[in-house]
Amino acid sequence: MILAILFIYILCGAAIGAAYYYLQLKEDRYNKDSFAAVCTGLFWPVVAPFTFAFFLAEKMSKRK
Repeated sequence: MILAILFIYILCGAAIGAAYYYLQLKEDRYNKDSFAAVCTGLFWPVVAPFTFAFFLAEKMSKRK
C-alpha cells in the first residue's frame, strides 16, 4: 500500500514538474534552468500552487 502511494506521489510530482518546465521552455526556448521545475516536482503539494500562480502573474504582467 505504501509503495502505491509513493508511486502516485512521484508520478504526480513528475507530471507537475514536467508541465512547469514545458511552460518555461515555451516562454524562453534557451532557458535551460531546470532546478525550479525539479523542486516543484519534489515538493508539489505545497509548492505547485505558488509556482503556477507566480508564473501566471509574470505572464499577465508582460501582457499589458
